[in-house]
Amino acid sequence: MALAPSYRLARAYLGEVWLMVRRKDKAMQQLQLIERLCGGSACDEWRDLDAAIRRQSP
Repeated sequence: MALAPSYRLARAYLGEVWLMVRRKDKAMQQLQLIERLCGGSACDEWRDLDAAIRRQSP
């Protein structure tokens, strides 16, 4: 992340990793960052991570 902090795909993957270790809070942080990088929720990375978070929610 240090080399390309605005690389949205890496952020989305990192968010999914956080979900795997049951850290939804950290995944949500990545989602919020992706939203800022995309200028909203109109990019694939945001939609993919959002869907993964929703699947994890009880």
